Amino acid sequence: MIGILTAGFCLTHTEFKGEAKKYNSFWQKGYVEFIEIVQKLFFKRGAGLYENTTKEQFAKYLETNTTDGEIIFLAVDPNCKIKGIGIALLNALEGVEKDKTIFLHTDDACTYQFYEHRGFERVQEKDIVLEMPKGKVPLKCLIYSKII
Repeated sequence: MIGILTAGFCLTHTEFKGEAKKYNSFWQKGYVEFIEIVQKLFFKRGAGLYENTTKEQFAKYLETNTTDGEIIFLAVDPNCKIKGIGIALLNALEGVEKDKTIFLHTDDACTYQFYEHRGFERVQEKDIVLEMPKGKVPLKCLIYSKII
């Protein structure tokens, strides 16, 4: 399931096991691929460590859990005048995909509390230090899970 509010307020991207990846447009797919390339080229030490950490966490998570899908990207413009869009997107997902276990990767530099307030359980966490152009950045990588 992929959803976009056309006014540019938010974008959500989820993937479910057994379903082909879906993009609303060629441009959306291109944007995702472009960002991945930029991260690998310019932030190797940061993006690579982050990516390896999330892969390691997910492998550990799968040792004792099964999952049906992943929330890959859910964002709302913080300047948006309309409140509750993130909640509405999550509620729409829960309305379409019932009785499925979903998970997501996030970190403590993001609004992880949003997921905690919506019943997601923190199932993995790991502290890392990213080496970025402006210095070292401590970060806690998190995995959350929920049956929707």
